[in-house]
Amino acid sequence: MPGKSVVSVKMGQQVRIKLKLKLGRGSKKAETCDMVFFTGSGKDKAEIDKQTVAIESKEVDFAWTAKGLPEGELHTTVGFEAQIKGKKKGTSSDFGTFQVWAKEIKLKINDEGGQPLTDALFRVSYADIAKVMKYSPDEGGDSMSIELARCEKPGIEMVPPFDLLEWVKPDGVEWEIKAKKLPAKAVFLRPMVGPATEPPDIKSKQYVNLPAGDDVYHGNEFTVAIGADQPLSAPTSVYIHVLFSAAPGLERSERDDPISRLKDANWENPAGTEFKGDALLTHHIKKPATFKIELGLAGGDVCTIKIGSTPECRDGTIELTNWRKLQYDLRYPGPGLSDLGKLGKTTADFSPDVFQKMSKILEKAFIEYSKSSEEAFEANAWPELLPEYACYQGDFIGKSKGKKLFVMEETSLKELGEKLTEAIDPPQKPYCHTIIVADYINETQSAKANTVFTMSKPSKTVTLHKDKFQVFPLENRFHGERAPGIREIVYKLTKLDGKAVTSENDITSKGLSKYFFAGVRPYELSEDRGQQLNKMAAAVEFLSTNKIKLTMTECFQGTKPADVLQQYPKSEFTVSIEYYRREKESCAGMNWGNGGLMMFPIVHASNSVQTCIVHELCHAIDLAYGTQGASGFTGTGNDSKVIPGLPFRKGVADGGNAYNAHGHAGGHCAKGLSASLKREPDYSAAFTLTGARLNFAPKCLNWGQDLMRFGDLGLCEECTDTMRAQDLRDFSKFD
Repeated sequence: MPGKSVVSVKMGQQVRIKLKLKLGRGSKKAETCDMVFFTGSGKDKAEIDKQTVAIESKEVDFAWTAKGLPEGELHTTVGFEAQIKGKKKGTSSDFGTFQVWAKEIKLKINDEGGQPLTDALFRVSYADIAKVMKYSPDEGGDSMSIELARCEKPGIEMVPPFDLLEWVKPDGVEWEIKAKKLPAKAVFLRPMVGPATEPPDIKSKQYVNLPAGDDVYHGNEFTVAIGADQPLSAPTSVYIHVLFSAAPGLERSERDDPISRLKDANWENPAGTEFKGDALLTHHIKKPATFKIELGLAGGDVCTIKIGSTPECRDGTIELTNWRKLQYDLRYPGPGLSDLGKLGKTTADFSPDVFQKMSKILEKAFIEYSKSSEEAFEANAWPELLPEYACYQGDFIGKSKGKKLFVMEETSLKELGEKLTEAIDPPQKPYCHTIIVADYINETQSAKANTVFTMSKPSKTVTLHKDKFQVFPLENRFHGERAPGIREIVYKLTKLDGKAVTSENDITSKGLSKYFFAGVRPYELSEDRGQQLNKMAAAVEFLSTNKIKLTMTECFQGTKPADVLQQYPKSEFTVSIEYYRREKESCAGMNWGNGGLMMFPIVHASNSVQTCIVHELCHAIDLAYGTQGASGFTGTGNDSKVIPGLPFRKGVADGGNAYNAHGHAGGHCAKGLSASLKREPDYSAAFTLTGARLNFAPKCLNWGQDLMRFGDLGLCEECTDTMRAQDLRDFSKFD
């Protein structure tokens, strides 16, 4: 019991007091002191107890039994002080006070005629606890003793079907209530909450994007059926009170179609978010009163439903918070395509931790994101796709030699997207989409300059730059302008019989071509692409992941390099190789709509896969809800995709955050960019400004590019509001 404190204690309860005394010069040698307890102050100060206690090392330690509560009072204040006798005049020190409380209260509950309302139900509540009790007067008395659970005044209220009429005596330790029993108590028949003495107080998630079915907590329309808890002797009214609000810390979504309201009932609408209705019950169960409530489609909006046999609606409460459930069917390469095995066992990328992080991000927008199914696929799952089209040996992409992997990079994604969309059955659930996963993603950039090798014979082994790129088998990798690997090979005569070729005359007199070269340009020549690929294959043999064997193809007018080299054995040919190299490992995804297909390639070194997956999901549900304005970003600016009541976001040119282009395709969010940076033509996180690397980290995972560099990102407030407002009942509408 420290000094200068106030402690609550009940009458008759023993409390231990331990004090450190501050002794004056005349009282330092005192061995005892009187502890005096009193009520009141000044002239009204009255001593109620005195106790002599020993002083040891300037401390007192003793037990005191609480007393001093005036008869009929609920609590009082008791002060105490130490009085010490020394050589000089006695000294006094004020140490603090107690709040002394009664042990119990006496409660009377009478009916309108003044008779005990036996078996009436009432609730005794404190700040954080409540207990329902049945009124039963003490034996031989006219009131019921209720022991106080703690030293504070409790709240007392009647529990339906009993109704409070009047507080006759609400003070002191003797309380009296006048109450009556109602004909019946209103109960929820739909949803069925079961019989209970305590009025139901239910809090539930309402999945407004799921089709309504047997589960009452699915769908954006909620039906409440109200009955009576007992047979009725006469028709009686039941009441409903519906209040629309938002989850703690949020405002209601601006989405207004469908608008939240109480339907098909007599109702009042005083403020647009509060509705009241009533109905007449003629039977307590067989003929319930039914109310339909439109909850809307926006996540985070809250509907509170109260029912009662009186307009105060105290018989039961249901609180519904709008949520949306999204699911994915996970498809990954089987053992015939990949030796890495089932995802999550050989790589941390798709571990449970990653999915938990994804779920955590989306919970902010009131979305539950979970796996519906997972299945390995083999080559025969898509007959039109050849296994070698996306299969590599492990050592060609930095993995173990002898291992095969199913690989997708940007070019493959673009080419495979439509075929995969056609090959995969659309999910049976309209709120579900498919994720196609590859073992590896290779982000590439073009070499900044050609690599030149000199050779003096028709074939030569060339070692490529290990630190810049790894080679890719020709027969698999030439599928587009940006395909990684070798793009063009050009042989050029630089020395003729050991002498440098400095002019056209050097070779014209020998009957050779002006430039004397043989080149393979599969993307520029007019020949059939397949023929060009064959030429490239004839020119390059892949020996390892960083070695190739170059063989000179036919020269001008059918002249073979071997023939030239026989005539001019000292001649040399320079081989220029233009290639795309692997610059860095990254993570990327693409979304095609059409029932929600989302393809997601993955690099195993990544630690932020969840960021990229959620980013692609945001594209899948049309989250880039941008503006039509000076920024040139049209976003979803068409009638079929407008979110009712939610204005388009401003584009960056108009002072907002929505953008497309700027170094990346598709609608994105520039949250965090300064006004000056928003004027730049490129928003890539790796781009340079006047030669210096941009020192910027995005504030939203809907940033357009290089997300993996920034680790874990969440949704900004604007994107969250848009996601909350989006209609997520059917992925296909976002095609």
